Amino acid sequence: MARVVVIGSGAGGLATAARLATRRHDVVILESAAEPGGRLRPVLPGDGTTSPAVTLVPEIVTLPAPLRDLFNKTGGSLDDVLELHPAPETLVLDAVDSSALVPSVGPSAIAAALADGFGAAVEPAYRQLMSEAAELWQVLRTPLLETPGGSSRWLLDAAGGLRGLRLVRPQVSFARACSDVPAESVRALLDLEAIDAGSLPTYAPAWTITRPYVRALFGEWTVPGGFAALAAALVDRATARGATIRTDCHVTGIDVKGARVTGVRLANGDVVPADWVVADIDGLEQLLPRISDPGRSSLDLSTLVIVLHVPSHHIGPRLREREVDGRPARVTVLPANRVAAARELMTPKMPTDAWVRIERSFDSDEVWVVRMPVNAGYRVDDATVPSVLRLLSDRGVLTSTTDGLRVLNALSPAAVAAHLQTVGGRLSGAARRSPRRGLLRPPMTTDVGGLLRAGGGVVGGPGLPYAIQSGEVIAEVIGRPRASSDRSPDHI
Repeated sequence: MARVVVIGSGAGGLATAARLATRRHDVVILESAAEPGGRLRPVLPGDGTTSPAVTLVPEIVTLPAPLRDLFNKTGGSLDDVLELHPAPETLVLDAVDSSALVPSVGPSAIAAALADGFGAAVEPAYRQLMSEAAELWQVLRTPLLETPGGSSRWLLDAAGGLRGLRLVRPQVSFARACSDVPAESVRALLDLEAIDAGSLPTYAPAWTITRPYVRALFGEWTVPGGFAALAAALVDRATARGATIRTDCHVTGIDVKGARVTGVRLANGDVVPADWVVADIDGLEQLLPRISDPGRSSLDLSTLVIVLHVPSHHIGPRLREREVDGRPARVTVLPANRVAAARELMTPKMPTDAWVRIERSFDSDEVWVVRMPVNAGYRVDDATVPSVLRLLSDRGVLTSTTDGLRVLNALSPAAVAAHLQTVGGRLSGAARRSPRRGLLRPPMTTDVGGLLRAGGGVVGGPGLPYAIQSGEVIAEVIGRPRASSDRSPDHI
């Protein structure tokens, strides 16, 4: 049995703990916050009436297979503890007067919906892009989901040699891969996949096109009770298997003897001994300077979250004309000029034009959660919220920005950083400055023996399914304990 310390209790850390505890390792999770959950934990708890609990990321599950596999292999079906419901359609509004009601599943259905909204020429081009993404996914599925990653050679080895490398096209950006799609609005919608991955479209690697394909093929799903319910289920599963969670534990360093970890130091002076340390955190180099972990980049992205109370008479004409069953539950507002909007994300200023996503609360149609990507260095000021409201008014989402419209909460990148303990408030690891570098996110393994990384920021890719799957990969790296009672890593 190995002593495993997991730093951080996000989805990756909890999934790792559940799998390792199931294999009868001695697992302790150290969480700096008062409650476990990481990005799944509500950053604005809500009051249960007028204001809902709000997470930093949209509460959508894509590629549910890793989540189901986690529960199946750690003591029971996901369906025994949580339901996954199909996500509602998304109303996509461009900067002119076109719109599309995009379903949450089905590449063909999505292609048809985009063509209906943005022109017939979109459909064959989008289908071709998804066909390329499907071929690429077949090559990348194993290396992305089942290997710990590493240097540039990991992809060459895992993807089947030169053929796989030709498909990946290391020097080609995501923006270039999507450039044949004729409608600017559809390219702007696709750009969100790169932005969600923590990079700008011109710097994200071409293989990022697998993200919209996977999203379309396996669908988008919601969890009743939101991500707070999912966090609770992951916590229950990890502790039921024997893992211990210690909250309010501030890790200050990682002890290394020779070339291998020996323990984790806490702010109160305690040392937690460890044969293995799994870091589900951002900025690992702050705990162990010898680790080559990407530091803060001027391109790091965060999010601006605004919670609004919107009376029905404030709903703009563009929403009213495309409401389904009384309301579109999700809305995506596209920038007028995607290239200019992406360029603005490189500066710590308020974007004058940006991507905006809106979710209406399940509890109240009149409570909206507005999310906008911004540079992690942006500092919220008095003009921030009025600027966002003006943008929504100009796009026909709101009828006005006054007269009963109330701001219930607003969250800046600095607040994101404080909540998540991330570098600058970034959500997906350090941004890269070229497509080739985008292939080289931190691997799960490190050059320090016994020190591993988990979560969505490692090579597997950002997002809930990849974070969950990192737990399976790490469990395979550590392996099962042998019959010997010797805890030395040499006997694991």
